[in-house]
Amino acid sequence: MKNFGQCIRDFLEECQAYPYIKVIMTTRNEFLKERFEVIEEGTYSRAYKHIDMWRRSDDFKGRIFRGYLNFFGITIRENTLTNRFYDALTSDVLLLRFFCEANEGKKQIYVYDVYKYDVFRQYLNLKSQEYQKDQPVLNPQDSLYTLLDKISEYMIRKKTFFNVPSGIFNKSEQELLYQMLDNEVIFKDEQILKTGMLMKNTIVISFTFDEFRDFCITNYILTHLAEQDAFLSFWDQMNEENLTIREGVQKYIFYLARTESQEDLLPIIEALPEYENLYWLYIWGLEDRHFTAHDKEAWRMQLVANGPHAEKVVHDLLGKYDCEFFGKINIRLLFEALDVLAEKIDLYDAFIKRMFGVYREKKGAYNNPRPESVWPFNRMIQRIAEDVNDDAWNVRHSEWYRLSIYLLELENRGALDLWCKLYEVSPEVAVRILEEMNRHQSSLILGNVKEILQHLEKFRKGEPWDQRIERLAQENSFCRDIPDGRELFSKLLFD
Repeated sequence: MKNFGQCIRDFLEECQAYPYIKVIMTTRNEFLKERFEVIEEGTYSRAYKHIDMWRRSDDFKGRIFRGYLNFFGITIRENTLTNRFYDALTSDVLLLRFFCEANEGKKQIYVYDVYKYDVFRQYLNLKSQEYQKDQPVLNPQDSLYTLLDKISEYMIRKKTFFNVPSGIFNKSEQELLYQMLDNEVIFKDEQILKTGMLMKNTIVISFTFDEFRDFCITNYILTHLAEQDAFLSFWDQMNEENLTIREGVQKYIFYLARTESQEDLLPIIEALPEYENLYWLYIWGLEDRHFTAHDKEAWRMQLVANGPHAEKVVHDLLGKYDCEFFGKINIRLLFEALDVLAEKIDLYDAFIKRMFGVYREKKGAYNNPRPESVWPFNRMIQRIAEDVNDDAWNVRHSEWYRLSIYLLELENRGALDLWCKLYEVSPEVAVRILEEMNRHQSSLILGNVKEILQHLEKFRKGEPWDQRIERLAQENSFCRDIPDGRELFSKLLFD
């Protein structure tokens, strides 16, 4: 719309005749000056209030997220919406829009994580057809990708990743850019640039979204700098000069090396001296189907050694409690490591305290420091307790209950109370886990299981499940020589 700001001002001035009308408008910060400068000036500014929504409340994020999904007709498969996915999309509304446009109308989709490279590619393929729907072309994607390559080449050659002058584009390219402006993929500005010996006003364009810019540049690099020497030369220059695009390009190249270009790109990346650092930075965005036995062993070694990346591994595995969906690497890898560590009580104790040590806020303190552990066990218990009355939720999160057996000593009373509630609501889940763990080889774990069983025996309600609990308690081999009723402590370990 030409003279957008003036049209809006005229509209708002007419609305002043109707005091019961309130008008709410939103825009990205990049477009604020261009579109709304005329209503921030003069006497009319008294009726206009500008609110910076950079900091968004949880309620706001929820409304935005649900609103976008409803508008684009998207439904998410139950229980696949993770905090990582939700936080990524609600912290950047443009990424949320990219995701929704690329998945419009889709039902029951899995969204354990945002694979941004795939989202951007789907979005571009969709928009390339929209931009040229009235043009008789064989492949609508060709023109759009050629334009993005031209922008990327300019940015790399000039080592400037913003403010590309419009003068380098021909008429058909500028027409495409104009449509991209409407979609807010790019934004334009006016700047005074030196051309030869003269300074002149010119229009410049930049990508609205840095990660989308890095996606485009990565595509250019792997298409036009595909020879190993050319690629490594650019890679070294990017790192030595610490270019703005470094982090984003590294991330996308690592992702493609592990997914689509394992034959050509992965050997080059693996030979880099910084590969291990890249691995532990970017492996977390990989889909489960791309993990290998080597990855599983590397993660296991970090856990068993209580290594420098163990906290990241634990954080990732805690979200992978759905062992059917995450078939290659899931929370059971954490259990395998805990089983190994349980052979040496000092190593086991150090590990669980580092990863799950309880956190107590100091009463009366103005500011409390963040918890040092990955997920304090007392907070884990509180989180699970919020949904323990939901049988279906207990079935889906049964592996979290299994984990609580390993951690019993950290918050004994709270964990035992949680198991009582689980047994009351979902006895089949409780009994299944306890039956499986009752066959454990570790005395430490068997002791924790027995303590839970004896606690549940105190709350019998005459149900058939009680007999199963009683039988399990009798079958448990931990400290059979200790008379019934004697207090057990999960820290005891008898070899």
